[in-house]
Amino acid sequence: MEKPKKQRIQIDVGNTVVDNEMFIPNKTSDNARKVGDQNLEIFFEIWFDKHLSVRQQFGDDNGKRIGISTDEILPLVKDLFIHIIYFTLEFDQFSFLKQEKRIVIKDGIKNIEEPLHIVLEIHSKCIDNKTIFEITVKTAMCVYDFKMKDG
Repeated sequence: MEKPKKQRIQIDVGNTVVDNEMFIPNKTSDNARKVGDQNLEIFFEIWFDKHLSVRQQFGDDNGKRIGISTDEILPLVKDLFIHIIYFTLEFDQFSFLKQEKRIVIKDGIKNIEEPLHIVLEIHSKCIDNKTIFEITVKTAMCVYDFKMKDG
């Protein structure tokens, strides 16, 4: 004779009790309890160097800089914020606040065959007890053979 199946207990998720005193795994420990959290505001200012504007308006030996405008550059720089903070916290070798260091971001833009390279510097400043990260876009180029050099 077959045993009757046990009736499953249905749990209403809306009534689930969360035990804030319980120790659970996190990324560092198998036994940890969350005791608080903090939401921080991080302020970024975006600046465009005059060199970039001159290249946009007049070009250089290679001609005008087609496709390099505020409309293309600004969203890419804004999308960069969360990534630079993540890499700074995750990797010891990377810090976006080192003096005299430049960051190059690379992106392909629709209707442009060559990839866009954006060169920027990030510095911090303190105004009225608020830290502000100042991002200055130094230049942008659509080229395959992009190389960093001074000047």
